[in-house]
Amino acid sequence: MVFVARNGTVLPTSGMGLELLVIAAVVVGGTNIFGGEGTIAGTLLAAVLLQAITGAMVVLGIDTAWQGAVIGLTILIGVTVFVFGQRRRERGHLA
Repeated sequence: MVFVARNGTVLPTSGMGLELLVIAAVVVGGTNIFGGEGTIAGTLLAAVLLQAITGAMVVLGIDTAWQGAVIGLTILIGVTVFVFGQRRRERGHLA
């Protein structure tokens, strides 16, 4: 929908290359990657955050390969935080 609003048309290849950003927004937004529990608001906030990070890297002149690496690192951090939070909640319920 955003693509249509921005460009007036959409081609079948319009979203190619955006997969990593989409996955990062969902994971950083708090969606459970093992079961799909999450909120739209969290994903939207994460998308805004990732766009700000990407925009800052463009302004700073960081190479696109490094931009992908930073987004990948963001996914790893999001998954790590989720897993540790999940373990912490499970220990709290067992005690």
